[in-house]
Amino acid sequence: MAEEERRSEVGISQEVRECIKATSDCYSVSAETFKYCVEGEMDLRDPQLMRLLIDCCEICQTAQNSMLRGSDEQLIRCSEVCDETADCCRRLAI
Repeated sequence: MAEEERRSEVGISQEVRECIKATSDCYSVSAETFKYCVEGEMDLRDPQLMRLLIDCCEICQTAQNSMLRGSDEQLIRCSEVCDETADCCRRLAI
């Protein structure tokens, strides 16, 4: 069975697949940044940033799970948390 046929049988659109990939990428960057903040040479243990990074990882996973079930209920909140986390990282020049 061709890859395109398999995907259409599963019922997940290309747009949703791209969104799942974006949340996966955001999760990875947030988790890596958290690790860097904890283990890196610079002291970046800002409590607000640490909470946001954890929240971002968790909401990305939740959004992915929701999309895989055919729900988009978590997407707006996921976008908000990811944007807030990115803004905090920019302020701290990470």
